[in-house]
Amino acid sequence: MGGQVDLSQVKREIPAASMLKYVWRLKRFVHWQVLKNTPRAQEIARARIFVYEELPSTQTLISADKVNFFKSCDIVVAIHQSAGYGRKTRRWQSTPGASLTMSLCLTGLTERHVPIFYTQLIGLGLIESLRYLSTCSATEIATALAAIKKLPGLLAINKLGELGEGSLAGVPLATQSSSLPSPLGCTLKWPNDVLVNNKKIAGILIHRSHLAGEASSSGNNNSTDTSTATIITDVENNDKKEDSRRLNPATTTSKLVIGVGLNVLEAAEELCRYDRLNDLANANEQSNDHKGTTSFSYETGRYVSVWCHLRVLLEKFFLLETLHLRREWGLIVDQWRKYSDLLGREFVLGERATGNCDLWGRWRVLAITGRGSVLLEQVEAEVNETSHIALSTPEANFKKNSNKDKGAPKRMEWKLADLEWND
Repeated sequence: MGGQVDLSQVKREIPAASMLKYVWRLKRFVHWQVLKNTPRAQEIARARIFVYEELPSTQTLISADKVNFFKSCDIVVAIHQSAGYGRKTRRWQSTPGASLTMSLCLTGLTERHVPIFYTQLIGLGLIESLRYLSTCSATEIATALAAIKKLPGLLAINKLGELGEGSLAGVPLATQSSSLPSPLGCTLKWPNDVLVNNKKIAGILIHRSHLAGEASSSGNNNSTDTSTATIITDVENNDKKEDSRRLNPATTTSKLVIGVGLNVLEAAEELCRYDRLNDLANANEQSNDHKGTTSFSYETGRYVSVWCHLRVLLEKFFLLETLHLRREWGLIVDQWRKYSDLLGREFVLGERATGNCDLWGRWRVLAITGRGSVLLEQVEAEVNETSHIALSTPEANFKKNSNKDKGAPKRMEWKLADLEWND
């Protein structure tokens, strides 16, 4: 049956089995030749994609797995996610068949790996996939579809129906411009959103927990860290002796669940509904001017299958993760600088964040360094606002730059690995 997994063997064990529709082999879904030499190649070869007709939350399903049913690189996709959520349990709106709602399970990560890069890595993967699919040719789309549409049931659950050889998910290729459009203007909004033209197109949520049967660092099993705000750490402090080209199961401690919600095929009416439900517009407003959210098809006029978006996203993410695992951080930092909204951003650091009153005040991000840390300058020393951030590591991680001129603004280099943004 090729890429299909025998459901009779799976449904006896899997959570929410009654809603399970298909199980596919990840190796058959992605472009294997692109990923076969990555550190996770063996895991990808064994991994499965679980497609559910409906779930409250893909993230909760994997995070609540206490028997380690979901293995590394397994993916859960919900055609309809009825109770999706983001940071601080904010509700994530989605439309059945129009949104990509998925979660990816990763293991083989040490405590040092887990909290540092992954929110930014998946965000950059989203941006790269959106930009690629907004500009690629019809032939490239058809090639991708030729592979994934062979999987059982794929056409039946695609919102726009039959994907013929001459269509972009239902839209005749002849309607596409002969000249390729410009790539989408994407922004990686700190800490975990992707914007297009200042409107939210995707959100990211990361859970970290210890694998069942393993003790956490605090002595509790299966503890979960739901903080999604992570910043790239100072790569110069990493242990250069560890060979990270391969993942060593003997040293792993954590399971990471990466959740993604991406607006793909939503029309203006659906986007306005999202805004109203999210209080981004007046609840009684019936205008088609959606102010806070957007979708890929709305921005590009291209109706590319949700499954194409998933395929390209996974390939982009695993390639970016390969750079991280092999300590080739230069390209990642360059991409982060290019798309991050942190440059020039101001925030308040107050008593709630740190007991060091010398650090209180309003700060502006001046630069992202080659090490991936952030250079800050104090704009105002005394402010009455509530802190925008909370620090989860000692303020000793703040390295002040020496200023010969006492009248010069205070500066410091931010090397925090964990940060919670409060607004």
